[in-house]
Amino acid sequence: ITPKQNNISAPHFVMYVKEYLVNKYGEQAVEKGGLKVYTTLDWDKQVAGEKAVADGALKNLANNASNAALVAIDPKTGQILTMVGSKNYFDKSIDGQVNVAIRDRQPGSSFKPYVYLTAFTKGYTPETLIYDTPTNFSSGGEKDYKPLNYNGKFSGPLQMKDALAMSLNIPAVKTLYLAGVKDSISLAKGLGIGGLNQPERYGLSLVLGGGEVTLLDHVNAYGSLAAGGIKRDKTAILKIEDKNGVVLEQYKENPGQRIVEEKYVAMLDHIMSTNEYRAPVFGTNNPFKFNDRPVAAKTGTTNEFRDGWAMGFTPSIAVGVWAGNNNNTSMKEGADGIFVAAPIWRAFMDEALKNTAVEQFPKYEKEDAGKAVLNGDQAIQKDVEVCKKDKDEDNGEFCLANDTCREGTADKKDFGEIHDILHHVNKDDPRGDYPKDPKNDPQYKNWESGLQKWIKDNKKKIKNLDPMPTQECKIEFFNEPEPEPIPEPTPVVPEPVASPVVPVI
Repeated sequence: ITPKQNNISAPHFVMYVKEYLVNKYGEQAVEKGGLKVYTTLDWDKQVAGEKAVADGALKNLANNASNAALVAIDPKTGQILTMVGSKNYFDKSIDGQVNVAIRDRQPGSSFKPYVYLTAFTKGYTPETLIYDTPTNFSSGGEKDYKPLNYNGKFSGPLQMKDALAMSLNIPAVKTLYLAGVKDSISLAKGLGIGGLNQPERYGLSLVLGGGEVTLLDHVNAYGSLAAGGIKRDKTAILKIEDKNGVVLEQYKENPGQRIVEEKYVAMLDHIMSTNEYRAPVFGTNNPFKFNDRPVAAKTGTTNEFRDGWAMGFTPSIAVGVWAGNNNNTSMKEGADGIFVAAPIWRAFMDEALKNTAVEQFPKYEKEDAGKAVLNGDQAIQKDVEVCKKDKDEDNGEFCLANDTCREGTADKKDFGEIHDILHHVNKDDPRGDYPKDPKNDPQYKNWESGLQKWIKDNKKKIKNLDPMPTQECKIEFFNEPEPEPIPEPTPVVPEPVASPVVPVI
């Protein structure tokens, strides 16, 4: 469907609505039926969106990016407030009539929140300790899969909240393995993502944007997060009347469908709206920092810099921006979402949030998850009272102190070898029993070898402690104490006796 005139306002939105009408009521009814259509478009926000996209796309020419798109949705209703499908609908040089907002593009790291949210629903926490170390995720003779972080560096031990906020790739792939590819896709679809029907093709690369989504669906799903886990179908229609004034359809408020419990979304809100978590990578004064209100946000960048994304929300508005080239050619190296999409997103958000009430996200209530690794701690036993053994060192250098230890030999030490999370949890039931044999997990060896190599190369950053002793001390663990030597008797020399004094007469 193409417009017949060049002065059409909000052209991509109009064409989107027209296509909906044609599909539902037919071409004849749309062209000659006298339909009166009331839409959800917020004109002030549409103008702000078009300006933000046009200005940002112009600056992005320096990054070899010729186009951009923006969508805004009201999470409380599902109503589409803004749709800018390209920087200029009538610019043929960039295929401007193509509505990028409804075209499949890889989302990059902007997909990660769905995966971490899936992990939270299974019992993992924002504080869960995970290791950012070199890892080959292939198994069973598969082709090597060794993802890297954007800067090629490794951070070692960190918590999931930091890994997500800093958009580190290796912890994200580990989190996807823990959460499950199919379950992560199922949750993303429940929130509003369409497509993603080939989980076998995506594999663990899904969390790095290996599947394809539309900007419109992506914003709708982020809107479900903004609504605390409640999904409302996106809509562009408020009311449609026929030529006689008969209402053919009308928007009705609905409670929506709860997809995920609010307490899990609160974990995500907390991470995505806390600037200090993302600051080590994005800096303290990044485009996602708001001084006056909490705003959740995430970037995305795809391989070879083909797509840049900025996604975010408050409880009242969800906004997404895509930047790149319609023909899928690469932007300039280093054209990350934070540089090409986030400034557009921020310019729009500043306008959209003007003179609006400050709203808070549901409060994240931290809880004891029952395991050190889920609470953000290495599985270390501190200040254990032990004695050093003289014998039976095959079972460890130390035993648990008791009254068989020689007096004065007991000491307090810290114990606990450093292992990756699969050593401590069954991935599908992390708060359940410890694995009887963690090596049975097909990824265990891969994760452990990467971690132990990193520890070896970074001894100054992390201390690999002795394993916790399991044996109580026994007499046979110690050598017989050598008898104390009996001192030689000291000879007694009699004192001289003074001669009696004989008086002289």
